[in-house]
Amino acid sequence: MTMVPAQPDHVLPRVITTIIQGHAEDASFYWARHGDAVLATEHDWQSLRRMENLLDAHLEGLRVAQLESAQAPAPIGDVAWAASKARLTRWGTSDESFVAGMLALHALEAGSTVWLEELQTLAHAQFEAGRGDGIAVGLASALRRRGDTLSEKLASHWWQQGSTLWQRAALIAAHSLPSLQTPMIRDGLRKGSEASVIIEAARMAGTHGLAETLPALLAVLNEPSSSLETKRVAAAAIGRLVGSAADGGAAWRQAEAVLMDAWLTAPEQVTDEELVVWLWRAAPATTVPAIERMLIEGNNDRRRWREALRAIRLQGDPRWLPVLLQCMAHQSQQDEVRRFFVEPSSNLARLAGDVFAHITGARIGHQRWQEAPEAPDDAEEALDNPYVPAAAKRDPDGALLWPDVEVLNREWTSLSSTLDPARRYLGGEAVTESTLLRVLGNAKASQQQRWQAALLLQLARGASPCFDVGAATPAQDRALAALGTSSWNW
Repeated sequence: MTMVPAQPDHVLPRVITTIIQGHAEDASFYWARHGDAVLATEHDWQSLRRMENLLDAHLEGLRVAQLESAQAPAPIGDVAWAASKARLTRWGTSDESFVAGMLALHALEAGSTVWLEELQTLAHAQFEAGRGDGIAVGLASALRRRGDTLSEKLASHWWQQGSTLWQRAALIAAHSLPSLQTPMIRDGLRKGSEASVIIEAARMAGTHGLAETLPALLAVLNEPSSSLETKRVAAAAIGRLVGSAADGGAAWRQAEAVLMDAWLTAPEQVTDEELVVWLWRAAPATTVPAIERMLIEGNNDRRRWREALRAIRLQGDPRWLPVLLQCMAHQSQQDEVRRFFVEPSSNLARLAGDVFAHITGARIGHQRWQEAPEAPDDAEEALDNPYVPAAAKRDPDGALLWPDVEVLNREWTSLSSTLDPARRYLGGEAVTESTLLRVLGNAKASQQQRWQAALLLQLARGASPCFDVGAATPAQDRALAALGTSSWNW
């Protein structure tokens, strides 16, 4: 038997502290990754669940450390809190704040308010110094994840304080607190509220399908002092509610005008949610020419092409698929690939391939991908070109595979005969309520496909809550059962 030499007593605290610091770092890392993965095209429900399990494991490690380090008469110790707070003080991000918030709420359950008060003080100081509201958002996310009575009491307390910072935080937390949603939205949409509060309230009204908020949303839309962002969010919420509203026609016409103008003039500011609502509520006679216009403008500005591809993805019209194949072929040519190594954001081959997969279900994997092109000898020198904007040197498609255009063109011959140009498609299936439910429960569908299926299902059913594809996976299983289906393809 191999004997492990005894360690000096003074070594043990350092080793334990290192482990706890690792838990704090990894918990914030996996929470950030989880947030990125919820709507990502390269993640599915399976990878989301793996990430969630890792997050929970590190949070549990911190919780156990709190209990094991307790010194009587205190019920919990502060070793994990110290590690988490040190990271939060250094970085000030919502991810670090989420982890610290989970620990503070655990302490609050044990009767100690000190850590929560410290967090709230840090959040207030960050906001007052003009450094954003990341700490408050992270703490609110911890409440939202718990969704329990304690979270409800704290969110109510924040709301009653009347400050912009804490009212917005309360609205974020209330996504998992149904009893607070309607009164907070009604109060948050009133004239005179801060723009950030109105935006969060409008977003919640649309997400949870609260049709009784429609008059207040229309008032926001018609308020001359409303910002463009505020109007966009209110318009998207109206689009999600008009299915069951008596005056939906007039309300939607106003909302449609706002969304279309926003996408044509500043498309990069329009969220995917707002774009889906416009593309699926408005008539194709309106949306198709708008996409064509964006494609034409893309000849002089690749950013416009990117926006057109985003719209094609979310519209799901199979008549765009030949355009995607042409785009992949063009962007795979030698001169375009060479430009890629100077301006990575300029090349659209991978994005077009991913949009093709999003609509057809033919994911760029297995036999449909090829090795990334080899960089020329002067690639590093090209990236140092001072005349190329820094933003253009960023590769927004770095997580996507390069498509094999020859393989996709061969497959297109048989695939095209199965698609009805009069229908719209998601993941290879014509969109109906039953196919949307199937995509929603498919553990191998991309998270972006599942998110779009959830939103389209809400649009199809009128004012009703939208399925949350970012919720904890057990909660998603229960929600699927309530919809009359279940998860599959594990």
